[in-house]
Amino acid sequence: MSAHKWNKVNIIREFAGLAKVHIEDEQHHSERLHKLNTFISKNTTTYQQIERNYNLATLVSDILSLNHIEGSKNPADVLTKRLSSTVLRNALEKSSLFSLS
Repeated sequence: MSAHKWNKVNIIREFAGLAKVHIEDEQHHSERLHKLNTFISKNTTTYQQIERNYNLATLVSDILSLNHIEGSKNPADVLTKRLSSTVLRNALEKSSLFSLS
């Protein structure tokens, strides 16, 4: 059994990784989305849990738009404000990756 468990928090971390990368061109943008889609497709059960709580397309859009939000010191704060799901919000708050205030 793998020591690393894919769960909602880990998928949020993967999405957040996109937000931390400055997208300089469409090719790079497409490569990141392809990698993320591959990751999601290999974790179908977790993906379905997330989709029930928050539309995946909206989540991707929110994450990618974080690069264009001026004055955002913590992309996770912006994303958290946009989340409609209590489940995902709780997952973010429990994650050591994010410090939510």
